[in-house]
Amino acid sequence: MAAATFLIGVAESPYILLAANAINGVFMGVMTVAFTTLMQATTPDEVRGRVMSVMMTVIGGTVPLAMGLAGVLADAVDQNVPLLFMAAGALTACVAAAVGCNRPFREFIGTRLLGV
Repeated sequence: MAAATFLIGVAESPYILLAANAINGVFMGVMTVAFTTLMQATTPDEVRGRVMSVMMTVIGGTVPLAMGLAGVLADAVDQNVPLLFMAAGALTACVAAAVGCNRPFREFIGTRLLGV
């Protein structure tokens, strides 16, 4: 996803932009389903509803904040939107690499679900 987001910032062809957005969409769908499934499977039954509601509230609540921040950042870089996509791609790659180096997180992501 990081590479596809970065590619949106440097691409000049509409076909490359379409492909990069399609890649982002597919990965976002896969990651959302995988993350939600893992959270449901690893959360105790008695608090699963609360945990899922907090998760959905945080995810849903950050979308308008991100949209507002994107506008502020676009103004800060003089409407250089490709720069924002390149920076977002690079930042995503850095965060993914840092999280990937975290052993407890890797163990959590590697959780084997029963029956899968």
